[in-house]
Amino acid sequence: PLFSFYKYTIIMLSTTVNIFYLFIFCVTIFSDNHPAKADSFNIVPSENIDLVVAKDGTGNYSTIQSAIDAVDKNDSEMVIILIKNGTYNEKLLITKSNITLVGEDRNKTQIIFAELRSNWRKVNNDKDWGSAVINIADKVTNITIANLTVYNNYGSLYGSNDHQFAIRGHDADKIMLINCNIK
Repeated sequence: PLFSFYKYTIIMLSTTVNIFYLFIFCVTIFSDNHPAKADSFNIVPSENIDLVVAKDGTGNYSTIQSAIDAVDKNDSEMVIILIKNGTYNEKLLITKSNITLVGEDRNKTQIIFAELRSNWRKVNNDKDWGSAVINIADKVTNITIANLTVYNNYGSLYGSNDHQFAIRGHDADKIMLINCNIK
């Protein structure tokens, strides 16, 4: 089945004149009256997956950024990237529209990077672009991030809790987070 999970939360971020709107939808879906565990579900049938990222080299790519970079900027169809379980110590820069990042398991697929906004701005001409773990460029649309953990661990490593972003998009539109841990 396309959806085989019990409960999840969808968060949709949209901007208009730099004002963020946050929509939270709680959905309960049953598959054959047997709810699946909420930390792992099959959001995409395997035949719809376009690219696979696996740290062990068994996928098309071993880093998430290299899979994102491989997507054609002019592609008007949604490109689905499955990210196999593992800890990916990466900062992601998404500059293309119509990308779905789906983790194999919400708790076992982790994108972790330590970045403090003020440190980033000091070396990048006071610009915020790039100051998060996942950075979504201006004018990018239709990005879905599902079933994974995104963690900016700067505070836990260095003790500072100044501005640190897990996900940042300024003038992006139609961004969905589904069944994610955001820290």
